Amino acid sequence: MNIVIDLMHLVPGRGGGIVQLVDGLIQAIARSGSEHQYFLSCVKGRYTPGKLPSNFRVWHFELRNYARQLSHALARQSMDVVFRCFPGVEELSFPLDRQIVLIVDLQHEAFPEFFDPAELAQRRETFATVMGGAGAIATISDFARQTILDHPATGCRDVFLTCPALRFDHEASSTGDRESFPQGMPEGNFFYFPANPWPHKNHERLLKAFARYKELEPSSDVELVLTGSDSGWERWAPLCRGLPVRHMGYVSAATLRELYRRGMALTFFSLYEGFGMPLLEAFSLDTPVVCSSAGSLPEVGGDAVLTCDPLDIESMARGMQRIAADAGLRQNLVERGRERLEAYTWEESARNFIAACERVTSGSGSSMLSEMIGEALPQEPRDISERMLLRRVQAKLEDLDRQQRLHVEEYNRAHLFGALWWAKHLLARVRKKLGLKKPAKVTTDCQNDDAEATTRKAA
Repeated sequence: MNIVIDLMHLVPGRGGGIVQLVDGLIQAIARSGSEHQYFLSCVKGRYTPGKLPSNFRVWHFELRNYARQLSHALARQSMDVVFRCFPGVEELSFPLDRQIVLIVDLQHEAFPEFFDPAELAQRRETFATVMGGAGAIATISDFARQTILDHPATGCRDVFLTCPALRFDHEASSTGDRESFPQGMPEGNFFYFPANPWPHKNHERLLKAFARYKELEPSSDVELVLTGSDSGWERWAPLCRGLPVRHMGYVSAATLRELYRRGMALTFFSLYEGFGMPLLEAFSLDTPVVCSSAGSLPEVGGDAVLTCDPLDIESMARGMQRIAADAGLRQNLVERGRERLEAYTWEESARNFIAACERVTSGSGSSMLSEMIGEALPQEPRDISERMLLRRVQAKLEDLDRQQRLHVEEYNRAHLFGALWWAKHLLARVRKKLGLKKPAKVTTDCQNDDAEATTRKAA
């Protein structure tokens, strides 16, 4: 089996944890001993994979015309499946039902206000297309999987898990960790929060909760330490006045590990997460966790975390107060965290990925599209007229359209884009099964004479 892994959207230093996820998955596949052939498609100068076995090849394309260059490469060689790391707007001349697409979450549906209107419209259109007709969808938690399956645009039923696990550079207990750390490293007790200042990370409420914690515990010497991009940090400066808060910006991997080790607790009150890698990082370094009760975090943390409502500042402050005051609770969470790490391995994600590729290649995956085709086509096509067959297809499409329209007000008209794609793709599949050389044109009213004449002419 020839598998292409499209890495166009992987940009080190950007994109959150997707780079770590895909890189970890590739390395796990390489270690698995898989005999399939893998072709990594990269943008020149953007992403360079590490050392890989002989059944891996790397293609480098210029960013300009990337999709066209990749499409040409796919046309020249016999590829079975393409794995895309993000549902981008780029179109490939490769069947969508033989593509596996990674969707880590649907944050834009839960919090559309976090996206500008143009980006929101684009995401809704591209995601609807992918969810409507992809061969399979990879995601990173049961929470994300169920969110995708519940979405009205989802026609693909093969939604499987490629959960991230602990990175190997984080897993290793390197002697180099005791290298010189940057100035400003905290020496006393502190809460730790590693995150870029994206809206869903909930920085403002964290700062307000920390201020409330200080009101509850005025004699506490606990600080709040943050890392990640400090872009726009000045807008929160008024909230930090009089509080022991320090932002260290981006730090090295060794410094990151040391901050986890020294921290009294990880405070991770995100409004929305598809997974939540900081929880696993904290578990691996014996850092207790108090986190949000939203998104995937309760699933990933299990009984190894203390959870709070991320919209309730008082609840967050009380959670910080409880974990700071109770050494027994912290030790109990640390022990449970070590056990929780065993639930997530790169090996399992690699096995799930390879199995999905085999399903897509064999056509054994489950999708609404395949179910519709199976119901629309008779067991013996030669025993039914082409006109009746196309009527059945049209009836299926009209029923789907009615179902989609029920969600217009709630999800925006962009979701109908997925239904339109299904219609076009379904008719193409029917034409192929009938052996038609030219596209069959089906009008809105299949029962009138003009439609019948048009259909005969197309045949």
